[in-house]
Amino acid sequence: MALLGQMPTQDPHDVIVTDGTSYVESTLVRWDENSLQIKSTGVFRRGGIRVFPLHPEKDGLYEIHANFVALKDGMLLLRY
Repeated sequence: MALLGQMPTQDPHDVIVTDGTSYVESTLVRWDENSLQIKSTGVFRRGGIRVFPLHPEKDGLYEIHANFVALKDGMLLLRY
């Protein structure tokens, strides 16, 4: 998928995660060039997921378009 804007800061930070029908506030815990791990209690449908920073003035302005991989032990796994 795609990263729009600048890369997220390296510290875990609050994000908004949406699948187009619902959204949840979560914490972006870990990421690299093509995957994300987000601590989440939300229920998402398979397919496209968008991730935005909750506090862009602190964490940078970006939008990540990713694909759902799995939800295991409260961690949402995405690939972009």
